[in-house]
Amino acid sequence: MLGIFNFILWTVFIYYLFSFCARLLLPILLKFFFKRMTKKFNNKSDTSNKQSDYTERNEGDTTVRYKKDKRVDPGGEYVEYEELDED
Repeated sequence: MLGIFNFILWTVFIYYLFSFCARLLLPILLKFFFKRMTKKFNNKSDTSNKQSDYTERNEGDTTVRYKKDKRVDPGGEYVEYEELDED
């Protein structure tokens, strides 16, 4: 009987300890998580606008800058044709 009472007492104690720690630590962890995600988002948007993505070539006094698009298919443009019924 004493073992069951001891088990219930420890279970309730651990539950309240966990809930108390969660109330203290959860806001701190959420702030850290959101700061980290914001930093990642800002770094990702900054790296897409970097100067290293551009190729510079000098032609006379004019500097031409262009960004190479890696998604462009060099094979040409796909055109979808639709069959027409002549009836």
